[in-house]
Amino acid sequence: MLLVAVFATFLIGSATGAQAPAALSVRPDGAELVYIPEEPASAQNPLYGPNSTRLAFTLFHEGYNDGPAGIFLLTPESPPSPLIDEPGQDCVNLPGSAWNAPTDRIAFSSDRAGREEIWTIRPDGTDLTRVTEHSEDLYFIEPSFSPDGEWIVFEADQGVPDDRQQGSIWKVRSDGSDLTVLTDGPAGGTDDRQPNWSPFGDRILFQRRTPGSEDWNLFTMAAGGSDIRQVTTWAGSDTDASWSYDGAWIVYSSDHGGLERPSVFVIQADGGEPLRVTSDPSAADGAPCWSPDGNWIAFESHEDDAHPASLWRIAAPFFPGSCALLCTATVPATAAVDVPVLFAATATPFGTCTGTITYGWDFGDGSARSTEPNPSHAYAAAGTYTWQFGASVDLATCTEPGAIVIRPAVTPPSIAGIAKAGSPFRLVVLGSNFHPGCAVRVEGSPVPSTTYKDSGRIVAKRGRALKAMVPAGVPVRITVLNTDDGGVSAPFIYTR
Repeated sequence: MLLVAVFATFLIGSATGAQAPAALSVRPDGAELVYIPEEPASAQNPLYGPNSTRLAFTLFHEGYNDGPAGIFLLTPESPPSPLIDEPGQDCVNLPGSAWNAPTDRIAFSSDRAGREEIWTIRPDGTDLTRVTEHSEDLYFIEPSFSPDGEWIVFEADQGVPDDRQQGSIWKVRSDGSDLTVLTDGPAGGTDDRQPNWSPFGDRILFQRRTPGSEDWNLFTMAAGGSDIRQVTTWAGSDTDASWSYDGAWIVYSSDHGGLERPSVFVIQADGGEPLRVTSDPSAADGAPCWSPDGNWIAFESHEDDAHPASLWRIAAPFFPGSCALLCTATVPATAAVDVPVLFAATATPFGTCTGTITYGWDFGDGSARSTEPNPSHAYAAAGTYTWQFGASVDLATCTEPGAIVIRPAVTPPSIAGIAKAGSPFRLVVLGSNFHPGCAVRVEGSPVPSTTYKDSGRIVAKRGRALKAMVPAGVPVRITVLNTDDGGVSAPFIYTR
């Protein structure tokens, strides 16, 4: 509770003259404002200390990612104070495992010696130590510690535009010895960035893309660089990843599902279905960091890259002793009046859950709710209906909303007979209510070509390809689909 009260005082004023309207202190998704700097400064890259009460961050003085930049510290006793903030220099930390508990040191990158190098410092601003010293045309950035503090893993970038970047992951001992390449971006044709060491020291998390692409995915590898495993696999931008306190989960920023602005997500360390944590459509949320006690996720948030960021936190979806649910819902986008629609859902518990999961479907048409996980429902009138699935267990809940378009009732086509025609091989389909653009299907697969003649006659064409779909002497089911209204005929059994 002390942390909440102290952070609330930062909303009133700070050493940088920040002022925050009270209405902004809590967002609709439950996120709480931690700190807003005075514009144009941008507060980014929140980094929890070992006791979960102190928070380090990077302050970019001229806007989002626009230096010079220094590293500042929020504590329960005082407003933000600089650990290192030098005129004309960039000092930047990485969220995640960049603050090491055994050594009580913070790793960061800085160009204070001319090149971007790796440095460490104590959280009281003393004992500034340079770790790397190189002459190559590379930028050493984004460092994080191994759990014992003996090693630092970091990103090595080339001096090229971002769309041509082929970053690599390196590691080095904290005393600057044993510089080791773990992934070689230029040699492998990849762009690897933002490495974060796992709490148990066995895996290193990083993001990877094909150079020039905006399709970032998350990967982990063994501490020596072998056994690379892909965590996220879908198209989109999965970035800014770090570990949960117990190494079981990964927290990251993503536009998963086609979001206009990224949100904070979590996913199991070996992959699976992501769980969305923040959900403010007006905010771009990134650089998340899970507190060591497991209770909070701090992150940066802003409207877009043209606006400075502020620091926020949100309750972790599951913390020690808690119970959480991950929901999925699958519903067709369209259906016809009076045709049963399958509503399918799952609700997966995580953490310490002891009760029985209950389900609820609201179909959006005023009908009675269903308490089954996978019910069927038929709509009586055409229109667009907003449905919602919900599940609960113990004190945990999850919801998934969506919409379905119900078309007016249709009269499906009907097949009366099928005749084989000569060279090249064709099938003449006779019946009724065939529409222009309709398609003949054999065992559910469309034939290579369908020619519409009139409402009672269509022709399936394409010679050998069509002939292979209807083997001689083998009964097959043939249907006709009216593509304009979705009407499908009853199967007609045809034997050539």
